[in-house]
Amino acid sequence: MVGCVAGMVNLNESLESSAPNAERTLLHELFDAMPQLGWTARPDGFIDYYNQRWYEYTGTTYEEMRGWGWQAVHDPEELPRVMEAWARSIATLQPFEQEFPLRRRDGVYRWFLTRVSPSFDNAGALVRWVGINTDIDDLRRERDARDLLVKMSEAMNSTLDYEETVARVAKIAVPHISDMCTVYVRGENGQIDQVAAVHVDATKTNAIKVLHAHAPLDPQLPYGYPKVIRTGETELVTEIRDEFFVLAARDPEHLALMRAVGARSLIVVPLKAQGKHETFGAMAFALTRGTRHFDRRDVALAEQIGARAALVIDNARLFRDTKVAYMERQALLVAAESANRAKDEFLAMLGHELRNPLSPILTALQLLRLRGVQEGERERAVIERQVAHLVRLIDDLLDVSRITRGKIDLKTERIEVAEIVARAVEAASSLLEQKRQHLRLDVARSGLAVRADPVRLAQVISNLLINSAKYTNESGRIAVEAARSADSIVIRVIDNGLGMAPELVPKVFDMFVQERQAIDRSQGGLGLGLAIVRSIVQLHGGTAAAESAGLGHGSTFTIRLPAAPVEELGLTVNDPSSPRLAPQPVRNGTRVLVVDDNEDAAEMMAMSLQASGYQVQTAEDGPAALRLADSFMPAIALLDIGLPSMDGYELAHRLRELRGLRRICLIAVTGYGQESDRERTLAAGFDAHLVKPVDLELIEKTIANFNLTSTRLGVEKP
Repeated sequence: MVGCVAGMVNLNESLESSAPNAERTLLHELFDAMPQLGWTARPDGFIDYYNQRWYEYTGTTYEEMRGWGWQAVHDPEELPRVMEAWARSIATLQPFEQEFPLRRRDGVYRWFLTRVSPSFDNAGALVRWVGINTDIDDLRRERDARDLLVKMSEAMNSTLDYEETVARVAKIAVPHISDMCTVYVRGENGQIDQVAAVHVDATKTNAIKVLHAHAPLDPQLPYGYPKVIRTGETELVTEIRDEFFVLAARDPEHLALMRAVGARSLIVVPLKAQGKHETFGAMAFALTRGTRHFDRRDVALAEQIGARAALVIDNARLFRDTKVAYMERQALLVAAESANRAKDEFLAMLGHELRNPLSPILTALQLLRLRGVQEGERERAVIERQVAHLVRLIDDLLDVSRITRGKIDLKTERIEVAEIVARAVEAASSLLEQKRQHLRLDVARSGLAVRADPVRLAQVISNLLINSAKYTNESGRIAVEAARSADSIVIRVIDNGLGMAPELVPKVFDMFVQERQAIDRSQGGLGLGLAIVRSIVQLHGGTAAAESAGLGHGSTFTIRLPAAPVEELGLTVNDPSSPRLAPQPVRNGTRVLVVDDNEDAAEMMAMSLQASGYQVQTAEDGPAALRLADSFMPAIALLDIGLPSMDGYELAHRLRELRGLRRICLIAVTGYGQESDRERTLAAGFDAHLVKPVDLELIEKTIANFNLTSTRLGVEKP
């Protein structure tokens, strides 16, 4: 072809140098005999001649094409590239070669290889331009198909991830053969899901997804993706007119979305499973720009791409199915670990917040005892007992998994159920009184002995009472009954409250069951109470069960425990309120610095220590503590960890840096009590870690355990 063009140019040069008209006629006859489209132009690029083949192909006339009229048969999208190359050749007098599509008389665009060469006379002056357009449409399609399929194989076979595979399928098709590509698959329930969407205009990719979300495809549609998936046959829509959008639109928004996507021509090919006749999806190619439309020639390439895409997508589906169980299991493990971490962090913070107000309460009670105040001694005993009970509940809350696994050390003794019930009623009485509920007790004072941990078993009964109180209306009725049944003691808590739906009864003792049920959360609670009940009862060798006749018919919770052996009748019950022997503290005016941002806690601690013979100063934050310590020179510092502006760890470090305080005894007094918290305080230089609420005896014992000498307790000499 290059030789043909060169020959034409040489012939043209010889003809131009002799008789012009006859020679031009001969040149035109030669051009008309060519199978290619041929033309000539003046030096300025003005085309003044087309051969007959040009008019036959384009269906135009000389008047329409002369000069710059040829632009009308070019693809508008390719025209700027062609104009740039043509202008560059005119300016530099250099030939150029380019591939671009030209519109046929029936509106179909075919690709041509165009070579344009300048023709010079004997003096070296430019005489004209000679252009030859050779139809390479079939060759180009074969080449593009081959290159595209190779590219698809390289890109898609590099991964077996399902989502990544379908995304790559769509991306490879755009913009090589279409402006838009979408992939749909048939879901498990027969619905048609969009799994990939790509538009040559990135801003419209989201519009495709919104379009599908707004109007999911009806699997029974007689056209488009649903039809191809049902029939397994390719569908070609050469031209999509706006009338189709109007007829297919479900509402104005749907119509606007279809117009925004702007598909003008469409090919939908089936995606068939490997070795099967099953069509599991469809792949669509659409043109949205210019004037070109798909025709039957495009279908062959689309089907080749669809077949290759189906193969890799099906392989990815098979791979996904083989690993789905593993992935789901891993996801569940990760979710469980994340939930456990979140739970532990939440419980640690909750425990800290609950411990803080308990600390000044306990300290105030101890201060009253130290002052010898006799009034309200019985009431103080009740408060102390309940504070101790709350502390144990908080400890349980911080390690619920330990409770449910039965990792609790029980301090068992022989005790009558009546005494357990009395303690439980005392713990739950506040809520019962608040709701003005009627409590009936049918528990014999003796003869119902069990061997149990009194505090834990009281926790069980109080949890059941509190649960019934929460879900029983004001002025409702609650009863506690206990009786012997053979070798067991049976305890029942009965209420006429909300009751339970049948499906809830088997799950009521599960952890956090309230969060998973449609129960009014205004009643409060973490959903741990009944789970703790079952765990503690099982640790005692018993069983816990729940019954309800349905919503609105109340509930009954039954606890069965082994009865205590008769030979233990002579044993006595420990009195938890009996006084304990405290170690001999080191006092003698020893200087103590108390740092806590809870004013009540700091004040009560200071007053208690002062009553025991210590010199005490308080500070509410780190900077204030440092200023005070510089002049007060304490031998002992009780530091809260969660201080504002400067936490307890930094404060401990700064205190030891003060001249004369390097040997100060640092004791962390904090609401954080997990093992990791203890390790952190030790690493920060603390001598001890005490968890709130802390009684004075424990603080004095901690100080005494250090066996502090008078030298250490005094101020170091500079």
